[in-house]
Amino acid sequence: MLARHASTTFAFWVLLATSCLVPLVSWEGFFFGVAFTKTIVFFLGVLTALVFWIGSAIWRRPTSIVGAIALFVVVVGIAAVVGIEPSQSIWSNYERMFGFVTYLFGLAYIIMLTDLLRHEYYRKLFLSAVVSVGVLVAGIAVVQFLIDSVGSRPTSTIYNSAFLGSYLLLLIFPALYLGLAAKEKTIKYAWFFAATLIVLGVFVSGARAAILGSIAGLLVLTVGLLRHKGKMVRHCAIGFLVFLLVGAGVFFLLREQLANAPIVFVRRLARISIEDPSVSSRFLGWQVAWEGWKDRPVFGWGPENFNILFSEHYDARLVNFEPWFDRAHNFIFDIGSMTGLAGLLAYMGIFGVASVTLWRLRAHRWFAITFGATGVAYLVEHLFTFDSISSFVLLLALCAYIVSHTETSNKGQGKYSISRMVVVAMLALAASYIVIWRPVQENYMGRSAYELLAQGRDEEAAALFEKALSYRTYGDIDVRRAVAEYVFECAKAWDVCGSKRSVDKQAYILDYAIEKMEENINTRPRDIKWHMYQGQLYRMRSTLSSPPDRALAALAEKRFSEAREVSPGRAQNYLEIALARKLQGNYEGMWSILEEGERRAPEYLIIQYNIHSHAVDLSDQRREQEALKKIYDEQGNPQYDLLRDAYVRNKRYSDAIDMQSRWIDIRSESLSNKDAAPLYQQLAALFRVVGDNQKAREAALKVRELDPSLSREVDAFLSTLR
Repeated sequence: MLARHASTTFAFWVLLATSCLVPLVSWEGFFFGVAFTKTIVFFLGVLTALVFWIGSAIWRRPTSIVGAIALFVVVVGIAAVVGIEPSQSIWSNYERMFGFVTYLFGLAYIIMLTDLLRHEYYRKLFLSAVVSVGVLVAGIAVVQFLIDSVGSRPTSTIYNSAFLGSYLLLLIFPALYLGLAAKEKTIKYAWFFAATLIVLGVFVSGARAAILGSIAGLLVLTVGLLRHKGKMVRHCAIGFLVFLLVGAGVFFLLREQLANAPIVFVRRLARISIEDPSVSSRFLGWQVAWEGWKDRPVFGWGPENFNILFSEHYDARLVNFEPWFDRAHNFIFDIGSMTGLAGLLAYMGIFGVASVTLWRLRAHRWFAITFGATGVAYLVEHLFTFDSISSFVLLLALCAYIVSHTETSNKGQGKYSISRMVVVAMLALAASYIVIWRPVQENYMGRSAYELLAQGRDEEAAALFEKALSYRTYGDIDVRRAVAEYVFECAKAWDVCGSKRSVDKQAYILDYAIEKMEENINTRPRDIKWHMYQGQLYRMRSTLSSPPDRALAALAEKRFSEAREVSPGRAQNYLEIALARKLQGNYEGMWSILEEGERRAPEYLIIQYNIHSHAVDLSDQRREQEALKKIYDEQGNPQYDLLRDAYVRNKRYSDAIDMQSRWIDIRSESLSNKDAAPLYQQLAALFRVVGDNQKAREAALKVRELDPSLSREVDAFLSTLR
């Protein structure tokens, strides 16, 4: 009996510690150190607790909520196996860590927690501890908001403002419940203060989905309170409901003024409209998800395969938004497209069963109302966003807490079994080696190799990358990806990136990155990101020689053509194919592919800037003027800096001066003096090149006027003028 109690107690404390640590931990020593660290801590906690819990566990018929979650996990598993990339569906990647394996761990977590929270002491302690951690997270967010300025979006320990809102949203109503259920006034008011702080944390995060979800939850809570027997409670509910409705009306009437408010969450809420870029991109993303869902309606494309669906059904109208969607940002389309109708029905079944459970517990009025409001708030929010590991674990914890109220007796505990513990411990050790130890080693070594690249120690970095990849885990894709993304970032300034690299060293790192992308293509052939990455690397490699290496440029064209075949609406492919053809001297082919890209994405003005740039390079005045006309005819201010750069590259300095002057005219009013000074620096340099020293002097003096700290540089520049 004593051993069984000690084992159960230890399992509870491990799960409690895990639940509290997940939202708090992260480490920059890993790639994607937030999601990866939090998930690894979750895995470790679940496996450790399982070893001690299993010793005294007995078979109980699963409660309806746990059964619904188990059914959903089974459907996710089926969708993963029959999906288009089973490996990705099962394991996911370092960036998201949301494959089928994570759902399995989630199922084990809620089964254990549901069993342990049958003990009343554990149940009270658990919710209080979890909400207290939320108060800490919210408090950090509020402090960040006040310190950084009211115009910022804090991230607290979640390190993502949208995910911060999602996490805190789930704690608003449990905190209220603790306050309502408390008997001592001091404790009651302390929990009410905690709930208020959490609400404030949601709002300062600027996460509009979470804010809308919290308002929906508050409406449900208020309507629920209207049926309360206490007259004072009903009057307070009516007053709060009137306050919400009047507040919403006033907010709507003042939207235009509030759209420029200095407080970020006020500004973001006021700007919600169909025309808002983030809103319109969501609608387009949902359309893409729906088109993909229709291809595989029953079990979907498989978990974590939305990026492939997105590429194959890419809508050209998304060109000015996020180029790589891996979520639809709507639970209906996310779950529906990745796990099909079967997955969506199973998922909704969880909330349906939870609603029935809460209805049966309606005698516990405060409990049923507050947790019902939590469910409504969560679903409303997830019409516009998706879970992180922090909100996922918290949602499971709250489900376990609801279940714990349906059966509180401790009867039926089984006989303590050391042999069972030993067997599970061995299995857990093996699982830890596969899902924790090897990925941790690979990720840490890969990140360390990346740091070596940043120091210019390329050969050492490559050796460490290979050692990391020898672990052969689900993170191989991300480790190899890091090589290419380092090159893309570094290529902007080879001379200052790590150390000055010679052409031979540039060739070495480019060749290595090309090799890693080839491996990614072989591993995930349907993910066109790796085709496009390698095509870009081939193009960069071809330009290291003079004249450009046409064979490498042809390989770049090949990869981008493959990507274009899969994703014909993606404008970047047309621009890159045009550049590759230009490097091969195929100018007619370059113009034809640009024209095709223009037809595919007529709203993507960058195509016109590319046409202008190529026309200037090739002295094609007709196309240059046509492109300029289309650029000037568009609403908004042209990107004169891009036009200027094309003229500078071709030593057409008079035209460059014209573009720089126009750029100054449109930007000077919106910039601070210090930010405007560099524009006049560039103008002064251009005037000096054409020999107009008087205007060069005037522009330089303007620099000094705008930013006196640059006086020494201005004096040095003036001394060079004759």
